Amino acid sequence: MNIFVSYTTRDSYIDKEFLAFISNNVSIFGLPYIDLLDNYATDKQTHVETMLHSSDLVLLLSSKLINESHWVHWELTQAKKLNIPILEVCVKENNKGQVSEEIFSRFKLYTEANKKIPADA
Repeated sequence: MNIFVSYTTRDSYIDKEFLAFISNNVSIFGLPYIDLLDNYATDKQTHVETMLHSSDLVLLLSSKLINESHWVHWELTQAKKLNIPILEVCVKENNKGQVSEEIFSRFKLYTEANKKIPADA
C-alpha cells in the first residue's frame, strides 16, 4: 500500500527527525512517501503530484498550524477528487508515543475494514 503523508513544517516540532519517526511507524503498513525525506526529483512539485496520484491512502498529520498550509489544503483536495481515503492523526509537541499508538490503531481499523494486508505480511 502506498501511503502519502501530508503535513506542514510550520509547527516547529514537525521536523526531519519527527517525520523519520512517522515513516518508521507507517512502514509497518505500507510504503510511506514523505516529501521532505523522499523527494530528490528536479521538479519537486511534479514528483509530489505523481506520488499523491499513485497513493492508496493519505495520512494527514494534523498539527496546530495545519490549516495555514496551502500545500496541505491542495493535497487533501486532490486526494478527495481522486477518492483516496484520508486518515487523520492528531500531532502535538512531545506526543510521539500517542502518535505511534494512534497510527497503529487507525491503520489497523482501516486495513481490517478494507481487507488490505500490509505488503510485508
